[in-house]
Amino acid sequence: MRASLKYAVILVAICLLFATVYFANKQGEQGNDPAITKVETLEERVLARWGALIKGDFLQAYQFETPGYRSVYTDSQYRAGFGAQVAWLEAKVESVHEQGDLADVITRVKYQAILPGRAEIMVSDRGVTEKWLREGDQWFHVNK
Repeated sequence: MRASLKYAVILVAICLLFATVYFANKQGEQGNDPAITKVETLEERVLARWGALIKGDFLQAYQFETPGYRSVYTDSQYRAGFGAQVAWLEAKVESVHEQGDLADVITRVKYQAILPGRAEIMVSDRGVTEKWLREGDQWFHVNK
């Protein structure tokens, strides 16, 4: 009886080991590669910030600034840094270059601008290079 109990314990331990390995492999197959997740998360945050700016939701866009920036500048001061002559229409991330906890992100931004002294609206696009900083597990926009 004692020998069969010993074999049962060993069998359960082996089953648990195989189950652990199986589920660890399954998790890896589902795209939990940290190198990929890191960039996707940054791109999502970049697009979420630009989405807020496009909607004119400066309070939401302000939340993407670094905690250090937000400890010095209020959301009203942040809002005051944007003029009323330009409206952003869409944004698309073109490239992400990470170096540790810093990243350079180039985003193609389509915008319309009211030309001063004219009743004319110009629509154009351009690449915008931004710096992003990872603090903990979250990326934040670095405001210059």
